[in-house]
Amino acid sequence: MADKKLNAVSTASDGAYVYAEDANGNQIKISKADLASVVAGLIPKTTIHSLLSLNYSTTSGDLNKAEFGAIIFCDTGSKNSPSPTMRGYAIALGSGAYYMQLYLDLDTSVLYIRRYAFSAWGNWIALN
Repeated sequence: MADKKLNAVSTASDGAYVYAEDANGNQIKISKADLASVVAGLIPKTTIHSLLSLNYSTTSGDLNKAEFGAIIFCDTGSKNSPSPTMRGYAIALGSGAYYMQLYLDLDTSVLYIRRYAFSAWGNWIALN
């Protein structure tokens, strides 16, 4: 096969190899499987357990101190829940200086939401 200029090569989604350039400027050929392995190694490892850790489930728990990425079982008496008499599940999500929490009341199935911004938690809002 004769050499082709890169702008003359056809595009395809089912190729077996990808051509690239290494750190020294040499042309290389890498298989799709090897390329996928390299790309996968660059993606942060997140597991269901680390993303949704069940690590904050006490009756005296304080939702203001819940960790990012946690699912929390809140028994009656949990601090900073929509009501101290509620039993439910909270999900804490956020990044940087902004967070949000969702809270599902197990007795009424009402969903609540609140956010943390500007160094303070907002009020719980019922989404019914």
